Amino acid sequence: MSLDETELPEAMFEVEAYLSCRVRMTKEQWWKIQTKHVKLIGKIDKLVECIKKPEIIRKSIYIDNSFLCYIKEGQYWLVVIFKKLNGIGFVKTAYITDKIKEGKEIWRK
Repeated sequence: MSLDETELPEAMFEVEAYLSCRVRMTKEQWWKIQTKHVKLIGKIDKLVECIKKPEIIRKSIYIDNSFLCYIKEGQYWLVVIFKKLNGIGFVKTAYITDKIKEGKEIWRK
């Protein structure tokens, strides 16, 4: 499957991830994330920081070409999960967790 720029949904943001790829998130996806994970309301800057300057990056063992970026938030972790498709990353979800999930660690600060 191949995407061109005209097929991409409107991005709320698009940033350069630590993994040297562009990662984007749509307004619709941000709305879904905030609805499900209310602790993230008003934390869009933290999501961007997590993608750009993660403390830990893990490759998902469940979803092909998906990565979990983590930054510490007090005693918890903020995780942003994105999937790479044709060199472009798309935010799938984000949430607060008390532990690092399974997956192959590919980078640590």
